[in-house]
Amino acid sequence: MDERIFHCDRWLERSGPREGVVVSTRARYARNFPKIPFPRRAREADLRAVLDRVATAVDHQAEFAGGYRFYMGDVSEVERQYLREAHLISPEMEKMPKHRALFLSANLREGIMVNEEDHLRLFALEPGLRPYEALHQIIDLEFALAQELPFAFSARFGYLTSCTTNTGTGLRLSALLHLPALSITRKIRELLGGLHERGMTWRGFYGENTENFGGFFQVSNEVTLGKDENQIVEIFLNTVDGIIEAEEKFRQELSTNSQVLDRIWRAYGILTHARLISTREAMELLAFVRLGVDMKLFRQLNHVDIHRLFVAIQPSHIRARLMLSEGGREDREVTEEERDQARADLLRERLRGAG
Repeated sequence: MDERIFHCDRWLERSGPREGVVVSTRARYARNFPKIPFPRRAREADLRAVLDRVATAVDHQAEFAGGYRFYMGDVSEVERQYLREAHLISPEMEKMPKHRALFLSANLREGIMVNEEDHLRLFALEPGLRPYEALHQIIDLEFALAQELPFAFSARFGYLTSCTTNTGTGLRLSALLHLPALSITRKIRELLGGLHERGMTWRGFYGENTENFGGFFQVSNEVTLGKDENQIVEIFLNTVDGIIEAEEKFRQELSTNSQVLDRIWRAYGILTHARLISTREAMELLAFVRLGVDMKLFRQLNHVDIHRLFVAIQPSHIRARLMLSEGGREDREVTEEERDQARADLLRERLRGAG
């Protein structure tokens, strides 16, 4: 495997505000070139032209000097899966690699997906709840790129995008939230069900059309048309603050609940003694350990430790770990049992002694 792929997980090593509930914040702009079909309708020549123009413009951005550049067509399947598991590319880009690319800044705080659903998707990733910081990063990046690249814009509708819900500013703000208390008390559906009325929506652990694991939810604005960036951030923050307040209230109520405490310690016991464990079970159990971190039950662990583990136990990360132990071979098939065993080994190694 390309060693640079492994470095991309380093964005998980930083801490941020409100990280007890908010794992990370992402700000994203969707942009397209005029007179070129959107990627799903474009010809190969169009996609190549878009990629070449973006690559040339990125060469002139100081923050991308010494950064990372991955052309999906040259990246193996396991490497694409690894990048998706690290929340750096979408499932769509993973499955349709031809003439698509990912550019990452040297500090791994900013990135550009080329020819995903739109010609460009500029994004910034921040730990914890940092919507303004993430937004300012992509505003600066978009402004710099706009000096060299024309973006499709309508005086009536704003920036034109392949999906009408992105038309307008093209801004999508999202936060990955851990909401175990709301999930345990069965308040989660009621809370998330009211998001649509506020122009917000929710998704699973890896975004649109993905499952919810361990009480993790992505919450984001649903519509950008007719709203400017300040309005979107205000609605986003008010919504996320309300969810955090509700989650923290129920966590406080659960902090002395003997059944919840038992589930936390049982989760820790399984994770530190299991010899085989699936991705889903590991995530569900780690979610309880993360709740235990917030309750100060595991003083040798912090949120960064747990966040890195959530990514490290994913299938392609485990497969990469096995490949490294065997000299980097990608050709050998790895069985599900081998992955489950390697995952259990990793969890025992990282968690034993923390309780």
